[in-house]
Amino acid sequence: MNSSDAVAELIEHFPRIFRGQPPLGHSFLPDGWRKLVTQLFDDIDRMLDGKAASQFEVRQIKEKKGRLRVRVWLGPPYVVDEEMSKRESHGLLQRIWARISSAEDESERTCESCGHVIAARQRSDPVRIKCESCGAECLRAADFFVCELG
Repeated sequence: MNSSDAVAELIEHFPRIFRGQPPLGHSFLPDGWRKLVTQLFDDIDRMLDGKAASQFEVRQIKEKKGRLRVRVWLGPPYVVDEEMSKRESHGLLQRIWARISSAEDESERTCESCGHVIAARQRSDPVRIKCESCGAECLRAADFFVCELG
């Protein structure tokens, strides 16, 4: 499966959160982080009541610099006073952001390829989050590719 399949899977699995629509910004999800992100949205879905769910938007899901990034919005769409909207849903938004932050932190210890939980010293690359096994596979594939080109 590829990363766009993973996002499509989330859209189908969480109809209250995504309402059948992909995130507004270009989104992708490495296969190894599927379980992590599915648990994140399961937790968020349980936090939202009907009104909050109708005002919740997933803006983007992606990997950036070896870390999961999830951007969300909670409030009426196209609101003029963003600060007022944030104050109205402050407590819930704080809980959601805390849960997202926790998932983002966990992503730094989770192999993007296989989902294996790893220690920082076991990472094969300082930017990509890959366990030693998956990192070694990538290196072997890269060596083969270079050999084929040379």
